[in-house]
Amino acid sequence: MINFGKLDRGYIVIGILIVVVIIVVYFAWRKDAENETRVQETIVISQEDAKDKNVLQNKLDMSKQNAEMLASFVSQAQVGKVQPVAHRINGRDSALFLD
Repeated sequence: MINFGKLDRGYIVIGILIVVVIIVVYFAWRKDAENETRVQETIVISQEDAKDKNVLQNKLDMSKQNAEMLASFVSQAQVGKVQPVAHRINGRDSALFLD
């Protein structure tokens, strides 16, 4: 059995700090993995819903201003006034930007 009275307090503090660092790293890694999974989820929106700013705001988790702008661009693209162009972000992700 370990006699904690004879152990140097420095070793105990170092051991506790190592455990705390391991716990923090684990939770940070887990949060990053959850975010990566969320980013990779596909969201399907019908043509009618793509024009509705409330649906866009809720399903895409965006601000009201961005949802209104996107709904406007989608409406213009559907009638042929604007052509959507896909651009690469970070070399692997694609997003829809309207030029």
